[in-house]
Amino acid sequence: MEWQYNRTWAIKNVRVVDVCEVISGPYTSGLLADLGADVIKIEKTNGVGDSFRLSQPRGPKVNDESSPHHDETIGMAFAIANRGKRSIALNLQEKKGIDILKQIVKDADVFVQNWRPGVAGRLGVNYDELKKINPKLIYLSISGYGQTGPYVKKKVYDSVIQAQIGMANINGAGNGQNEPRAPQLLPNAVIDKTTSHTAVHAILAALYARDASGGNSNNNNNNNNNASNEGQHIELSMMDAGLSYIYPDSYSKYWTDENISHESNIAMVFDIWEMIDGAATVVALWGEPEFDRLITKFPYLQEIKDNPKFSDRRKRLSNKPEFTKEWNRIAVHENKINVEDFLNACEELSIPAGKVSGPQDIFDDPQMKHMNSLVKSQNNLYGETIQPRPPYIFSKTKLSKKIKSTPMYGEHSIEILERLGYSPSEIEMLKRDKVFAKGIPKDSFLHALDVSALRPAKKK
Repeated sequence: MEWQYNRTWAIKNVRVVDVCEVISGPYTSGLLADLGADVIKIEKTNGVGDSFRLSQPRGPKVNDESSPHHDETIGMAFAIANRGKRSIALNLQEKKGIDILKQIVKDADVFVQNWRPGVAGRLGVNYDELKKINPKLIYLSISGYGQTGPYVKKKVYDSVIQAQIGMANINGAGNGQNEPRAPQLLPNAVIDKTTSHTAVHAILAALYARDASGGNSNNNNNNNNNASNEGQHIELSMMDAGLSYIYPDSYSKYWTDENISHESNIAMVFDIWEMIDGAATVVALWGEPEFDRLITKFPYLQEIKDNPKFSDRRKRLSNKPEFTKEWNRIAVHENKINVEDFLNACEELSIPAGKVSGPQDIFDDPQMKHMNSLVKSQNNLYGETIQPRPPYIFSKTKLSKKIKSTPMYGEHSIEILERLGYSPSEIEMLKRDKVFAKGIPKDSFLHALDVSALRPAKKK
């Protein structure tokens, strides 16, 4: 396929083929799209495509009966994870669909799949097969537990890995408090997205290794043993990505065979402190100099420190539940400490502290406004949307100032087939044989789907 979009971004010459569903894989290629990669999303021809399109909340339907996307709707999380891509719906159960996929892969740099182990081999598109037609290909396989091992056949989701790696237990431990608490899942797809960020690191490293070996790099004096411009297979499990993410501060006391100390978990000193009108998070209530400085602003806190149970950092940490009760009694109920006064004092005393914000608060946060952290963009379905921009700011490398829209189901199917050299009659034949799809079929349940109750409330 010889076509080029106007991409002046960080990885503008990288083409990615994404055959993934839900979060871990699509968000991986979405992050690459943010950096400027040309991402082609391969979806099923089942009338839905990536099932994550139906994630809630969903946007309004396309109200144009003449459009192949009539009555189509997109989940908001899907929209952010898949922005800036092109979509082609291919039937990979048919040889013709596989042949088209291989034609697309022939000129690609990266292939990303998060099928269960063994599926790629059954379809004939595992790494060993695809490298025959494209030796430079970087092939990423994302799985729950890995490509081999006793858990290889287990189906997995984010929450399962949170539990499996001990994250839910750690999260429910109360930051080291002595009172036992039930395990708590983080209500966020943190493992999926951690896997995605880890995947991007690996892909960029593999691209560098490939090109530094004599492919696209100007460095001709390297002495590594890689074949020139040859790609490789990357295996990444959600389990390994998640464990690597939480281990440094959550498991650090197991770094050696000996238990180093009970306080080795950094998060022990993190906590939420109630105020009369809200809450704030601050580390200073544990440290000696910080706590002493707070007393200069709030003298009634001296009563807490005079208690032998809370006279120094170690004792305050060892008696966290009782310390919290004393804080609530003295600071909150008796002296009516409020968030604004507390945060102003902390800022004046150079003590790290922050307000516990609600979802709506981030839109009015002055620092986020200054950084332009949230930007407005146009979406095919929603119209104007608010999304986080790519979080990095380069001094030289250009990134798009506009967030690109999310593709409709199979929106670019015909365009991609034309670029591959298929004639109008051949495309019509492929459509008749249901090798590809564009838009939802007339008999799809999506036409009857009521999304009115699923739209988010507009911010006033």
